[in-house]
Amino acid sequence: MKTALVTGGNRGIGEGICRVLAERGYDIFFTYKGGIYDGEEQFRNEMEKAEALVQSICNEYNVKCFCKEADFTKEEDVEKIFQTAVEKMGEIHVLVNNAGYGIEGKLRDTKSEDIDKEYFVLLRTPLLLMKHAANHMIEKEIRGCMVNIGSVRASRAFPIDCIYGSLKAGLERATQSVALELGPYGIRVNAIEPGCIQVSPLKEMVPFYENMGRNIPIERTGTPRDIGNTVAFLCSDDASYITGQTIRVDGVSCIGTGIIPLIVSMIAG
Repeated sequence: MKTALVTGGNRGIGEGICRVLAERGYDIFFTYKGGIYDGEEQFRNEMEKAEALVQSICNEYNVKCFCKEADFTKEEDVEKIFQTAVEKMGEIHVLVNNAGYGIEGKLRDTKSEDIDKEYFVLLRTPLLLMKHAANHMIEKEIRGCMVNIGSVRASRAFPIDCIYGSLKAGLERATQSVALELGPYGIRVNAIEPGCIQVSPLKEMVPFYENMGRNIPIERTGTPRDIGNTVAFLCSDDASYITGQTIRVDGVSCIGTGIIPLIVSMIAG
C-alpha cells in the first residue's frame, strides 16, 4: 500500500491532492491548520472540516485516512507530525508540502511577526519535513517522492506579495538542491506552481472565478483536482525521470497577456 503525507490537506488545493491520491490507492495522512487562528470557533470549524474529510476519503476510496492539527510556527510540531504519520502508516512514500499562509500588503507596512509566520509555514516547515522524509526514506530504502506546492508568484512579482512570493521562490530553489542531494537514493523531488485555482467553495465567489477564467487563454480557472492530478503524475512511474523541476499549472495565464493586467488592476483598486 502506498502512503502520502499532505500538509494543509483539509481544504482547497490540499483537499484536491488528498482526494486524487486516495483515488489512486494511497493511504492519506494530512494536517490541518493550527496556531494561526482568529479564535476558538475557527479552530473548531477547521477540526470539523478535517474530520469530515477523513470520513469522506475512507468511505469513498476504501483507503485509510488520518488527520492531525499542526502548528507549523513551532519547530517541535513539525517533527511530531512526521513521527505521528509514520506511527499511523508505517512508511511514508510521498510527502506533499502544501500548507500555506500569507498576508498581502506593502512591505513598509509589514510586521516582523507576520514575516516570521510566513517564513515558518512556507519555507522552514517544508525544509524540515523534507529532512525528516529523506532520512526516513533512505533508512527504509524507499524510492519515494516529494512535491512542494509553490506559486506563480514565485516567478511573477506583484506589489503586495514581497514576503509570500520570495519565500515561494526560495522553496522552488530548494527543490532543486534537494533533488540533487537525494537523486542517488532514487528519491525524486519536484515543485508545482499553481495559477488561479478555485479554492473557495462559497457561491458568492463563482462570479469572481468566472471573470478570472475569461482572461485566461484556456478560458477557465483551475481546480484543486488539477493540482492533485499533477501531484499524482509526478509521484507515478510515468514521471520516473522527472526530478528537480517546477511545473507551472496555470492554464498558460502567466505567459498570456490577459490575466496579468487584470490582477494588477484588482490589486491597485
